[in-house]
Amino acid sequence: MLHHTNNERKALIQFTALFALLIALSAVDCCVTPPKALAVAIPLRAARFGALIALGFSILRLRSARSDADRKMSQTLEGVSDAFFWLDGQWRFQYVNAAAEQLLVRQRSELLGRSLWDIYPDAVGSTFELHYRQALAEQTTVTFENYDSDRDKWYALRAHPTADGLAVFCHDVTEAKGASLANATMLAALRESEERLANAQRVARVGSWEFDIASGKIHWSAELFRQFGRDPALGEPDYDTLLTYYHPADVDIVNAHVQSALIDGAAYSHDVRSAPDENGDVRWFHAIATPVRDETGAVVRLVGTKMDVTERVAAERAQAMLTAIL
Repeated sequence: MLHHTNNERKALIQFTALFALLIALSAVDCCVTPPKALAVAIPLRAARFGALIALGFSILRLRSARSDADRKMSQTLEGVSDAFFWLDGQWRFQYVNAAAEQLLVRQRSELLGRSLWDIYPDAVGSTFELHYRQALAEQTTVTFENYDSDRDKWYALRAHPTADGLAVFCHDVTEAKGASLANATMLAALRESEERLANAQRVARVGSWEFDIASGKIHWSAELFRQFGRDPALGEPDYDTLLTYYHPADVDIVNAHVQSALIDGAAYSHDVRSAPDENGDVRWFHAIATPVRDETGAVVRLVGTKMDVTERVAAERAQAMLTAIL
């Protein structure tokens, strides 16, 4: 047994009425046509009726196919978690899915056929009206976000212009928005922590560094750039360039300590001089390094600090000279 939708039943009724009208017209035509002309007219009329019948069935099939497509589309829209509604050119609701009913806090029976602005007068002059009208006026998809203070939720909306109205999708992005805000808060806290560390290192005149063996990359804190007089815009130097920042007489000592730490995993702590500046002056630094090992025991990187002890060394030398005099 065939089951027809409302649209299909209407199409059948219309086609049946059309067919009955054609038969009636044929009967009348036969009554007024001279008998001799009927021999020619009847085959022509039969062909015409056949064509009309075929056309009628074609229309019925097209309407049935469209009805099936509409039904499948409706099933798809009802199954999505996003709220979806469609407005015609007069801003009247023409379709509302189940998720949109919940979002709009209205049953679709209360919405269909009625104007958006009549049902929600508070929306007039709002961000929604601004973006909806923009989408229609410019015939372009408009995407925007809105915070619902009543639900404490964030929504991302996409307004798509159609041939005869506006289709609107609404997606709950509260969780993603919360994660984004949390990340922003964490980043701000991290930047604040880094600034505090940089200030503390500058006051204590202690710079920190890290050397990754696998990549050969060296990371410096801001204080190390200041101590070595290197422009931070240049980035950290490679190892060979780093050695040029030390006094030529101390380069072999620095290299020996580094190689011992890398190969033997030996930590070190020693005083070292910087390369002479343009006035021939040098600064003294106390360098400390600790190897970091992986789960197999292999050294994978070195971490350390470098403290400016120029004043301490100068004081020690002055004290030694005073002791020698006395």
